[in-house]
Amino acid sequence: MSAGRLAFSSLEVDQASQLGNYGVGLPNLTRAWAWSRRVWYYLDRTISVTPDGIMFIAAQGGGFWVCEQRPDAYSESLDEFWYDNAAGSNDNTGARGSPIQSVSELAHRAKGGSTDAVLYVAAALSDSESALFDKMSSEGKRDWTIVNGALPVTPKCMYDARSIDGLGNATLIDGQILTTWKNLGSVGALGDVTATGSPTYRAVASAGKLRNAPSVAFPGNAYFRRAITGLSAPITWVTIAKFHDRSVQQTLVDGSDGSNRCTLMAFSSLWYMYAGGLATPLGFTGPTSGTYHYAHASFPSNAGVFAANGTVHDASPPLEVGTQMVAGITIGADATNATPLSGEVVLVFALDGEENKLDATMFNDYMLYHFGSGFPQ
Repeated sequence: MSAGRLAFSSLEVDQASQLGNYGVGLPNLTRAWAWSRRVWYYLDRTISVTPDGIMFIAAQGGGFWVCEQRPDAYSESLDEFWYDNAAGSNDNTGARGSPIQSVSELAHRAKGGSTDAVLYVAAALSDSESALFDKMSSEGKRDWTIVNGALPVTPKCMYDARSIDGLGNATLIDGQILTTWKNLGSVGALGDVTATGSPTYRAVASAGKLRNAPSVAFPGNAYFRRAITGLSAPITWVTIAKFHDRSVQQTLVDGSDGSNRCTLMAFSSLWYMYAGGLATPLGFTGPTSGTYHYAHASFPSNAGVFAANGTVHDASPPLEVGTQMVAGITIGADATNATPLSGEVVLVFALDGEENKLDATMFNDYMLYHFGSGFPQ
């Protein structure tokens, strides 16, 4: 395919926006196929409209390219669409990494289909977008699920293996030993953690999983730590991680000193939480070796809340994990340098105080949008 090929009185372009380069010497009603939107346009030199770059595109030599708005069988067969009204484009494919920008474009492509579909949105739809989407849904045959990729709250500390250096890993190479993990949360550089031992960067945690996200590999004798001023009770850890060996006790995340503990760990077939009381087994099937799990652990005073892979552990009475509160963070070992992790970490959030709503499902949409369907993976 080549942009701008004229054949059989029709023009073919890769992107609809390229039609603005054509028109001179073409007869009225020349048709053009735009691959990006999978739709036909025709050249009309008789009308006077306001060009919008979607339905009407100004043509060279006068007139407009007019979208025919005929349904496209390919688009109607799809069961997921990606949408971003800030960074998307209506010339995009609508696939992950190439989001479309307007609900009207979504309606053009997807309204006529009958396959149930998921709409992945980079941020919540505005009131006007929601109204248009509801109208499209009510007039169509699809049942829609909307997955919102925005953070429901901003963590004070956010350690994301997709940007260990704070620059999208632009300064890292696969296998590199790490010295610092940048904090992307609200306290900024005050939360950057420093490595002890040799944790390493893996450019792809596991091919085909977690949307091919990277990870930080812990060899069983390494960790990151930082004392962080300003963390307040109650504390919540949210993690995505993998254990290589469940036969020994291993800690994912804890406080930064032995007197201020909020430990999330695993041993044998169970998850555990500890905050100065007993190490409370959660009666919840523990992480499978070699598999990535998503865990949410909240430590309000002696009333722990826990969820694994999006499913809440229903504890009645509440989990009595202890009353200690953290003054910092350790990733990959506990606060006393014991029970080190042999495994990989993709994500750690630290939420506290008013940020922490104790809703152990609050990040489910975020995880689905950014790391793919279904945990464990």
